Amino acid sequence: KSLMKILICGDSFSSDTNGWPKYLHGNVTNRSERGVGEFKIFKQTYDYKTFDKLIVCHTSPWRIHTTSHPMHKDNAQRPNNDFMIADLEHHSNHNNEIKHIYSYIKKYTDWDYVKFVYDMIVDKLLSLPNSIHITFHSPEDTKKITNNYHYVWQKYKGNINHLNQTGNEIVAKHIQTML
Repeated sequence: KSLMKILICGDSFSSDTNGWPKYLHGNVTNRSERGVGEFKIFKQTYDYKTFDKLIVCHTSPWRIHTTSHPMHKDNAQRPNNDFMIADLEHHSNHNNEIKHIYSYIKKYTDWDYVKFVYDMIVDKLLSLPNSIHITFHSPEDTKKITNNYHYVWQKYKGNINHLNQTGNEIVAKHIQTML
């Protein structure tokens, strides 16, 4: 019997293969990246039909797509990083370019539009066959995604996919029941 081919696409909550992905029973390909928004997660799924199962780890709706993040574009750990308002606010204190980006986004972003586009991409991803959908972000912001592990992240914070070993094992055990 051959192993199930599993594709994982998502953000930093799934990017470290030493976390919950390593506990899954199957031949796992992980395309997740730290700091990416929902559009880039969607693009990770390009050949999902060649896999038996697709696991999508959805990000926060409050990530703003960008082609180049000035703080992370040369960072091997997160070259495709999108903007997150809380991160911009934090880094605006010591980076002038980020300060300008933060000011612009705060002043001109239509957050209803951002959420609308996020929801459209989520709907498209939810429609993909043989897919499992998870998130670790606020249940208030991610209502469409029924497998929400925000409570696991809050209780078992750590350095591997933002979880400690116990948190990663809990998530993997639950996902394994859906495979």
